[in-house]
Amino acid sequence: METRRVRLVKKGAEAELWFGYWLGLPSIFKVRREKPYRPAELDRWVRVRRTVTEARLLHEAYLAGLAVPSLYHVDLDKTMIVMEYVEGPTAKELVEGGYKDLEWLFREMGRGIGLLHSRRVVHGDLTTSNVIMRGSKLYFIDFGLGDKNARLEDMGVDLHLFLRALENTHYDVASRAFEWAMEGYAEVVGESQAKAVREKVREIRMRGRHVMERRKRKPFPV
Repeated sequence: METRRVRLVKKGAEAELWFGYWLGLPSIFKVRREKPYRPAELDRWVRVRRTVTEARLLHEAYLAGLAVPSLYHVDLDKTMIVMEYVEGPTAKELVEGGYKDLEWLFREMGRGIGLLHSRRVVHGDLTTSNVIMRGSKLYFIDFGLGDKNARLEDMGVDLHLFLRALENTHYDVASRAFEWAMEGYAEVVGESQAKAVREKVREIRMRGRHVMERRKRKPFPV
């Protein structure tokens, strides 16, 4: 059975994504490359730690009931994860392509986020580019910036980043999309927890506004 990388899919700041085959199965190879600006020992530690963390978070998400790519292999020597290739449009592509049932789409995303948070896992990069629809399921991908043992503050930051991503990418529907997502979220975590996290999102948002106002009044010295 063949195991090989075929083509580069994406080259990000932290890692490269390659499409290929693992024991004949269509796969994604996520490889964290060396960063020459970091001391070698520190760089190795960071890449190994993030590789291990991402693999664990994929498992945690699966245990939570979330649809995620199957984890095939972890190679710490190469700081590489091999995962199932999930084929389908991203939520971003669906929105931009005029998908008819946006309410269902964002409610399902909210439920998925709720499943993660119910196990105290935060994704760290909740965008519509990191959700893929295959059949009738939404798959969450790219847990490279995620974390475990999340507190209320961390969950608030997770959802605040999601809201910001909606405003930046899907401005016309951002407000409705976030409301639908929060309704789905509450179905999973309960109204009380959803309210507490939502209050934290508001608090984080206000902090950002205060920072911006201070910067306008007193610019940073050059």
